[in-house]
Amino acid sequence: CYMGRFEPLKNNGARLVKPLVRESDGDWVEETWDTALDLLAEKMNSLVNSGQGDGVFGLASSRCSNEELMLFRDLMTNGWSAGYMDTLDGSHFRTISGAWRIMENHFSEASWKLIPDCDCLIVVSADPYQSQPIISSLIRKSVLETGTKLIVIGQENPLQLWSSFHFPVKNGDEVQLIKALWAEAISSIKPPPHIKNWKVASKEAEGVDISKLIKKIGLSEKMKEAFREAATIFARSINPMFIAGAGLTGQEEPYGLRELMKLAELKDLLPGDTLRLIILKPNGNSTGAWILKLSSENIISNHNKLKGGLILLGGEDTSKIQVLDRLNGLDFLAVLSPYFPEALADKADVLIPKPLWMEENGSYTSLDGLAVRLKKRALHPPEGVKETWRTMIELANRTKFRPSYATWNELVEQALDEMKLLVVNRT
Repeated sequence: CYMGRFEPLKNNGARLVKPLVRESDGDWVEETWDTALDLLAEKMNSLVNSGQGDGVFGLASSRCSNEELMLFRDLMTNGWSAGYMDTLDGSHFRTISGAWRIMENHFSEASWKLIPDCDCLIVVSADPYQSQPIISSLIRKSVLETGTKLIVIGQENPLQLWSSFHFPVKNGDEVQLIKALWAEAISSIKPPPHIKNWKVASKEAEGVDISKLIKKIGLSEKMKEAFREAATIFARSINPMFIAGAGLTGQEEPYGLRELMKLAELKDLLPGDTLRLIILKPNGNSTGAWILKLSSENIISNHNKLKGGLILLGGEDTSKIQVLDRLNGLDFLAVLSPYFPEALADKADVLIPKPLWMEENGSYTSLDGLAVRLKKRALHPPEGVKETWRTMIELANRTKFRPSYATWNELVEQALDEMKLLVVNRT
């Protein structure tokens, strides 16, 4: 897809090719690798040993490979006793995990490979063309070749061109429409065996004022009729699927996503207690980062600024960091990034170059968390830019941490063993 083939080459940022250190007057100066890594390690070791600030923290981009993420996690926790770690898309992780907790059922997420065979597809607050282009292609394939009825809920995006119904509700109003759809459809659906309290659910649906919900989100008379048709199509479907996007997972509270899970529950489960739901993740390896426990269930209060030392393992999305306003209180900030991070230019103390994801080997986890694919680099990094794993091993050698994986192959095997997923394209 375009994201894997062309998008990385469109970045207009300035590549980092040598380590940079910010002097007291704010100017950035080039340093040798040893000098920059010594400075970084000495500062972090000092913060850990002296107990200054609130300790040290790690923040990572989920565009990094599984090997980078695992080694970064181990370096931060074993080398510097990091008190808190997270990913740049950690808010999405917390919303998704929160929704699963509310369900109190041990269901799993469906595979994206099921999209072409479904007869009804309900996509909520998602623009897969921007986040997961292959998913967008599969949806079009399903509509054109299988005759799938596509129902799109959310603001305008390219999918509406292929949809049978498009409900352009505002961000935040999706939950109202989903709840109304659930209440409208439940009376026409045969109770699935996994819902033991169907009478309770039916009673709850009777108490939902569908007309009030539809009026609240501002659907026109024409759209109200379309809503009833969409509910009927879903109720009669044999093999429906649901796709949740960033508009739901990016919400601070998990209740919108929970309502979609509740709607998906109305239909029979897939084999393995699998809910008919696919959750689009923000980045190419979000699932891998979350399986490796890089994202935290907890969040440091938005009202508190981070203090102590922080290392950011960045990717092409380093400039999209959402906690910029909380980095002003740090004693020390180091960034590993392919590009000069303009948004952090007045906050960082040390910048360490790293290759783009397409410039180094690594494994990546599938969207559904069922498989890992090994990827070989397609390009060579700029001359002098070290592989990320080598940089982190050099940092580990400046701490008390001595990883058991000393070579690249050992690191790969360790990551694959920890994730325990199907490995695709091992050679």
